[in-house]
Amino acid sequence: GLAFAENLRSSSISASSLVLTDNQGHAVTGTVSVKRNWLLFKPTINLNQKTTYQATASAGLKSQSGQKLLNNYSWSFTTGDKSTNKFPRVIQKEPQDNATGVARNTIPTLTFEGPLFEGTKLTTVGGSVEWVVVYPYDANNGRYRVGIDNRKFTHGLINSKVTKLQLFDLWDDNVSFKSSDLYWSEYYIYTNTLFNWANSSFSSYIRDTGAGGYALKAEIKHDLQFELRYSGNQSLVSCSPSLWAASVHCLPNSLLDNNTSYTATLVKDSLQSLENIGNDNISWSFNTGNSTATNSASLQHIGEFNDNYTRSRVILLQVGEGASQYRLSDNTSTPAEREWQLPLFYPVRTPFVLSGAQGNQTVQVFYRADNQTLPPFDNQSLSLIYDYSPPVGGLTLPEATNQEALPYLIMAKDNLSGSWRHLITPANTYPAEDLETWKRFSSNSIDNPTRQNLWDNITKGNLSFNCVHKPTLQAFAAGNSTIFDNSGLNTTNCASFSDFNQLLPNWDNQTFRFDNLSQSTEQSHTLWVQDRAGNIGWGFPFKIRFDNATPDTSKTTVGLNNLGHSFNGLSLKLNTTDNDTHFFLAQLDNSSTPNAYGSGWVRAQPNLLYSLLLDNTSNTRQHALYLWLRDKAGNIDNLTSTRTVYRAWLYDGQTRVDNQSNPTINAYAGLKIKYPQSLPSSYPLANLQLKKASDNQTVSGQWNLD
Repeated sequence: GLAFAENLRSSSISASSLVLTDNQGHAVTGTVSVKRNWLLFKPTINLNQKTTYQATASAGLKSQSGQKLLNNYSWSFTTGDKSTNKFPRVIQKEPQDNATGVARNTIPTLTFEGPLFEGTKLTTVGGSVEWVVVYPYDANNGRYRVGIDNRKFTHGLINSKVTKLQLFDLWDDNVSFKSSDLYWSEYYIYTNTLFNWANSSFSSYIRDTGAGGYALKAEIKHDLQFELRYSGNQSLVSCSPSLWAASVHCLPNSLLDNNTSYTATLVKDSLQSLENIGNDNISWSFNTGNSTATNSASLQHIGEFNDNYTRSRVILLQVGEGASQYRLSDNTSTPAEREWQLPLFYPVRTPFVLSGAQGNQTVQVFYRADNQTLPPFDNQSLSLIYDYSPPVGGLTLPEATNQEALPYLIMAKDNLSGSWRHLITPANTYPAEDLETWKRFSSNSIDNPTRQNLWDNITKGNLSFNCVHKPTLQAFAAGNSTIFDNSGLNTTNCASFSDFNQLLPNWDNQTFRFDNLSQSTEQSHTLWVQDRAGNIGWGFPFKIRFDNATPDTSKTTVGLNNLGHSFNGLSLKLNTTDNDTHFFLAQLDNSSTPNAYGSGWVRAQPNLLYSLLLDNTSNTRQHALYLWLRDKAGNIDNLTSTRTVYRAWLYDGQTRVDNQSNPTINAYAGLKIKYPQSLPSSYPLANLQLKKASDNQTVSGQWNLD
């Protein structure tokens, strides 16, 4: 026999639906039949001993829900040397006999070594088939009184289901028919419209039996009797019996009591084997503990990477032991019969197609036995996240560095399932999803003070992070851009540490090490970020090179520009033709080497106008000017010649006014600019101007060199 996941349609079965051939390829004569989800073949004579046979189920078989077997299915087996028929042997009892500490939600189960079917037998008296006499009792309502040889049936047949009825003329045994809707109940048999005892089509076969009734014999299908009782007082515990392919279960309708002894019994003839042999009484006992287990009615998502996260609409679910049939749903629509599945064993793993949109999903499993849905407490549900959108991520590595190894931050975000792992690959090589080199973001989020400290220490090595354009960062975090602007040229609307912390919340601190320290050899890499559903972001490309050579100071010139600029300080104009000079710093009266990542550095641009504010309260009139250059890698060098800067003071007559916050001078004052040394005759007096603050108009007058 061959068992399927659903009951089969008998209308799709023919003599060729299951073919058995011997090792010579000769077909074995037999009968093909269907019982529930079993496709069966019964040989006309016993099979040969120690012989290999091949069985083939033909394509075209249909289940009750209309599913079709698309291809032939074959398997082979070898017979033994035994020819006696016996009921299949019990190979497992759950819980085990005399087990203690059993979970309170256990499901008493017997598993056999062969296929099982509901038990049936012919009505008998004294071991032989006897006539069943049906007396008209209330014929108009289709109710008849039943007896055997003018005797009533015993209580043992009450509520048993009649699967086959044979009506016999006492003188002409040639009428038979079937009905599946007849039940014995309180000594009476009830019929439906499909089987009308007064139907005239049977009138020619009906004879007076002498007792005023009809003669028939019946094949009785017993209700599956799998009982659970308290071992002490033998009172019944409510449970729902169910028959599976090779096992029988009794699912309690509520949790079993704590620390209690129970006895489970499969009643004689409740089941029958493939050879129509009934079972004997099978009983065993067990004692519960005070806990529950998780291996009974249950539903679990088996994720591609992480359970309860999926990037695919088709997911894999594991259904736990609940009843003989189950169905899955993620909506409230009325279920179709084809949705009910009849597994051969539990737990069963099965695909399921989500019907909802991207986001949180709820999937439920429903159970039923004997086509009856179980109470709600046995229905299970799970929540998962359906996410097919990729995450985003960036890092803080500079374009160049003079460090062989340097720390950096990876910052990422995924709006649904969350950022899970990150990986850096050479060039733009797309990574395999299951590489061992993927590194996980910590499950314990880095606290804000630690993040602030990491941000301060790491980003100071990359001056381009001094001002990242906030709107571009927001677009990047929302998945609308592939890169954020960290060119360093932007000086307005800058993103702060708090912005990065909020927009890219998943952080990890790593260390980058060069695999090639060849001077100025640029290396191309790509950062990839994967979320818990398995989506991989489009990649964050970056380039980095090792550079420990200082800028070329010979290609940079700096000139004073005070005469063309109105400013209370020192103005310089910088020009460089060195492609490696990117930042500039000026220091007054400070000869110490500056911190390459300290404050005060500005990006070097053509004709850069650099302003250095002076302290107008100082009495110092002569200053030493030190000029420094820095490249992207953090290498610095100073312009070799120290420059001397002379500072002039402004007087109204004999009163110095440049060191006053709001000086007042005489309307006809004679303004003087005094330097600490004599001025050359070439001093450009024409460049000195006096203007009104109110309208910026030049005040007429003349400057004289003294």
